[in-house]
Amino acid sequence: MRINDRNIIDYDKYLKFISTNNKQGCIFFNFNNTARLFIPDKLNLRTSVINNNIFNQTKFIDIIFNNYQSNRNDEIDKILLINSWNEWGENMAIEPSEENDELYLNMIKFKLLKFIN
Repeated sequence: MRINDRNIIDYDKYLKFISTNNKQGCIFFNFNNTARLFIPDKLNLRTSVINNNIFNQTKFIDIIFNNYQSNRNDEIDKILLINSWNEWGENMAIEPSEENDELYLNMIKFKLLKFIN
């Protein structure tokens, strides 16, 4: 299944892929590197994400944690990757912002608390 078409990652397709294949994945909420590739003119290399709304982001975190829970016996699967803390130039920031306040941090925090308990 293709989750990337012409440098566009469809969040819906990505979620279906990792849930169907029991993949760990890496938690990310957004990505768009257009600004970094505008000068010099390398826009043909840009990548961006579509369909990454709050519903899908919540679903994504649930899938990642459920897959993590079911694979906890494997050493490598004890690593939880979150990408990225503050990549503002690529729209990957999860730190507090005017746009999202502490939304992403709280989503991760509440899921971690639920997971631990």
